[in-house]
Amino acid sequence: MDIKIIRSEGSDGKISCMVKTEQLTEAGRTGVASNSAAEFEDYLPKHEKVEFDNNENERKISINLVNDKMVQ
Repeated sequence: MDIKIIRSEGSDGKISCMVKTEQLTEAGRTGVASNSAAEFEDYLPKHEKVEFDNNENERKISINLVNDKMVQ
């Protein structure tokens, strides 16, 4: 699955940011949200640096799905 990362408020210079996947939890409760995806069970976690070159305002990263039976 590809995710688009958008650089806003200008594109001058080279910059970078960190991207990290996190499993969602229900607000105010511990545990996993009933409609969330689980690391290693549904997707492979990602934690990486994304770099934007001068005049670049979009990058795509790939999230590897493990259990893609619900993706259409």
